[in-house]
Amino acid sequence: MTIQALPIYRATSIHPGIRPNRTFGQGRTCDALGCTTRLSVYNRSTSCSVHEEIRAYVVRGRRRPREEVRRLATGRAHTS
Repeated sequence: MTIQALPIYRATSIHPGIRPNRTFGQGRTCDALGCTTRLSVYNRSTSCSVHEEIRAYVVRGRRRPREEVRRLATGRAHTS
């Protein structure tokens, strides 16, 4: 029985120059009194989702051109 050497594969980033995600420390727990929820290293807050303050939702994504926003606001979805 002969043992064949495995090939060596090398990988490179598909998108070079992309920075890694920010992290905020391991082993953190929620600041609320009596809460023992462990926080994710990606959670920048000092509290869990149950004890976090209510914030306004920020919509992200493509910005619509002003003409399209005006058209939608006036109820004319389609122009003829």
